[in-house]
Amino acid sequence: MDRRSFWRAIGHCLAALGILTAARKVWAENSASNSADRDAWSGNSSNSSIPSTDPEPKSSSAERTASPSVPRLREGTALEAVTGTLRPAGERYVFFSEDARYRLVVLENLALERLLRVQNTYAGNVFWKVWGTVTEFRGQNYLLLKRSLFDRVEAASPSALP
Repeated sequence: MDRRSFWRAIGHCLAALGILTAARKVWAENSASNSADRDAWSGNSSNSSIPSTDPEPKSSSAERTASPSVPRLREGTALEAVTGTLRPAGERYVFFSEDARYRLVVLENLALERLLRVQNTYAGNVFWKVWGTVTEFRGQNYLLLKRSLFDRVEAASPSALP
């Protein structure tokens, strides 16, 4: 091996080392970010600017206990005519079933856009019957809306008013 080939090989090794170091740094940053996202959605975060997706208990605040855990559903589970409400959670919306069995982040699509257009015309809690498919990503369930049907409106509770 001549001197020129030797230094070229050294250069390639140093370039590869630089790329691996940069990739490791990006991976570490993404892991920290994903961990923060998981904590925020599971309610483990101390950051109060991200709203909790836990259903509100019907009891008074003095009687509130830890919210019951909502079981994770399998990918492809069909929801049919499940009644519940939609609430904003940051930039997304979360579907809370009336019987507290489901708490699902709703995937953005045209069905959600139409539902929100109608919901924004009412002042109270709007209840919907929804049909859709459950998806799963990184241990979190999501709802892909297929159809929604207006059910009823209930007046907002006094504690929920500003």
